[in-house]
Amino acid sequence: MIAEISHFKDEDEKVLPDEERTPLAYNMQDIRNQLEEQMQMHNSLEQGIPDYTKVGMYLVNCRNVKNKFKDKHKNVAEKLKNMVYMIIKWNNNEVRKFKDKIMKSLSHLPTEIRELNELRK
Repeated sequence: MIAEISHFKDEDEKVLPDEERTPLAYNMQDIRNQLEEQMQMHNSLEQGIPDYTKVGMYLVNCRNVKNKFKDKHKNVAEKLKNMVYMIIKWNNNEVRKFKDKIMKSLSHLPTEIRELNELRK
């Protein structure tokens, strides 16, 4: 499931390591949809799988299997939340860097026409 949203690429495109890939390579709406789907699966497992079921003359305990599946969906949801937080943090850092660059360029007065033109850009 995560592989479907992890990084959309062409067949010829080289896959970058995670540290070189910007979070913008991920589609935020797809991540949110996947997160919602994982939480729905987690909740439906709680209601859909009984703790015990009768098979012939045996009473089978399904609680451990149910909890294992619920935990897997919860872990995927946590990873998706962390991905959303990472994207938000990255975006905030980019905005801060841009603001710092603008403040730095505005803090020094141009002495030549060329500097004034560069400031205008």
